[in-house]
Amino acid sequence: MEMNFAFPQIFVTGLLIFPLVLILFVIHHFSNKRSLFIFSEAKLIDNINVSRIGFRKFIVYSLDIFVIFILFLALGRPQYPITLPVSGYSVGIIVDISGSMMATDFFPSRIAVAKDVAKIFINKLSGNFEACLVTFNNNVFVNQPLTSSKEDLLLSLTKVDADYGGTAIGDAIMTTLAVLEGSQMPHKVIVLLTDGENNYGIDPIQAAQRARDKKIPIYCIGMGTPSGAYIPGIPYPVRIDETTLKEIARITGGEYFWGNSPSSLKKIYSNLAEKVGKVKKNQDISSIFAGIALLFLIIKIMLNALFIRSVEI
Repeated sequence: MEMNFAFPQIFVTGLLIFPLVLILFVIHHFSNKRSLFIFSEAKLIDNINVSRIGFRKFIVYSLDIFVIFILFLALGRPQYPITLPVSGYSVGIIVDISGSMMATDFFPSRIAVAKDVAKIFINKLSGNFEACLVTFNNNVFVNQPLTSSKEDLLLSLTKVDADYGGTAIGDAIMTTLAVLEGSQMPHKVIVLLTDGENNYGIDPIQAAQRARDKKIPIYCIGMGTPSGAYIPGIPYPVRIDETTLKEIARITGGEYFWGNSPSSLKKIYSNLAEKVGKVKKNQDISSIFAGIALLFLIIKIMLNALFIRSVEI
């Protein structure tokens, strides 16, 4: 259970004194049991089932201890993260169109698969949203400014194609941040797909720090196979710079995903479409535990009343 506390020191205090409460309970229990035999008349003892009384008292005291523990837990103000839809959000969709995206290890090509999965992502966007489409090689292109029209986004996507050139991940992020500044939506996010490593423009880590300052998470998707891909004119396989992509995601509070096949990329984009329009918030659930404590306190009072009645002669 993923839970944290607004006042963890109170809960920790409860945990620390819990063993002391148990010790006092044991001392009190055996002290009362010995007193029953010392001060009670033999005739009275004959009429009382001592073992039954001891068991009932054990139940009542156990409830006392449980209630104390739950109350300390409630006083710690437990928080449970829940996912809620945001009132409005804007998405920067970034797609790598550098030369390596012409590789055919993804059939019919990397760029064709990238466009297909981006279509899935766009079609699954829901609620009050707007999005832009940005592509890059060593240059950056705003193919579609911010729009709430899925048709416009999909039309812009059909015109995208890979071309020779380098990989300017940092520049693509900075350009997308500039586009998102024009949005009035309260929640903003960037989804970045690339199959290479940055070799042009601004350092991607510097761009990620700028996104963090603006509280814009970046979900990075590395596209490629473990062996990399050969493209015409480059005598070595092109591989993903996973280290940089993971760091971008970590700095901005996003996530990194590795797409090593068309099916895995479809799954990634489908899941992201469900995630970008929502945000996690900590919900105070102390009232639930306070209610549980009250319920068991009532049970304890009822059992205590029955216990007292049972020892009447």
